[in-house]
Amino acid sequence: MNDHKTILFVCTGNSCRSVMAQEMLKKLVSNLGGSLEIISAGVASLSNLEATENTKRVLLKEGIDASNHRSTAVTAGLIKKVDLILVMERFHKERILEIVPRAESKVHLLREFGKTSEEIEESEIFDPMGRPLEVYERVFEVIKDSLVNVAKWLKDTGWVK
Repeated sequence: MNDHKTILFVCTGNSCRSVMAQEMLKKLVSNLGGSLEIISAGVASLSNLEATENTKRVLLKEGIDASNHRSTAVTAGLIKKVDLILVMERFHKERILEIVPRAESKVHLLREFGKTSEEIEESEIFDPMGRPLEVYERVFEVIKDSLVNVAKWLKDTGWVK
């Protein structure tokens, strides 16, 4: 089995939600004593933009410095190279499958990952772009809650030892 696994988080612009998810999962995996490549991209992203100021503020409260983040656009090569893709909205999944139809088995909505249909209240994670800090904080809490399931799955499946 290949020990090197890569997880890709995807949102629209790669400046808010996917950045929060990427950085928080890096912290959770590190706390588990593991290491994975965890990256992010956007389906409508301009390359090389910084994370939004509110994204940086929310992450700083977790002790995470995202000041070096630069946005990346989703490409066919990126989709093919990663092992798991976690998206924020159905539209992101649809866009990924337009680019690489065979990627369906590795693309999941972050809120649905590792949950049964009875446990899922709302499957999409709202885009906080342009909203006040409090909205970013609420979105981050939803992402963080979802990542607890991801971290558990990573441990249970041996992705993180």
